[in-house]
Amino acid sequence: FYFHDPAQVAALSPTHFRTQISSQRLTIYGANFLNVPSLVVYYGDNAFLCSPSALNSDCPADATHTRDVVTWISHFEVQVTLPRSDISTSVKIKVANNFQPNEVSSNSKS
Repeated sequence: FYFHDPAQVAALSPTHFRTQISSQRLTIYGANFLNVPSLVVYYGDNAFLCSPSALNSDCPADATHTRDVVTWISHFEVQVTLPRSDISTSVKIKVANNFQPNEVSSNSKS
């Protein structure tokens, strides 16, 4: 295993989006984002958005995981194609480099 600094979320663009519309592009700015298969974005309380190279064991084909929607741009930027959601209030956006809850960034809301 590897040691690295936890991912940190500093800002989202756009800052507001409609969760009921699918395929919206969200850019997450922050620090310590790694270009690794285990890069994941937590969308709300129980949705996991995974990178294209995520292992099937980390990102299984089920109702809570969406594959191939996270794109690493740099150590400071990640882009996500958001799935449609029935959530109508604020959504917590978190980033982790290795699916470990203790490595999750601080909350950001939209």
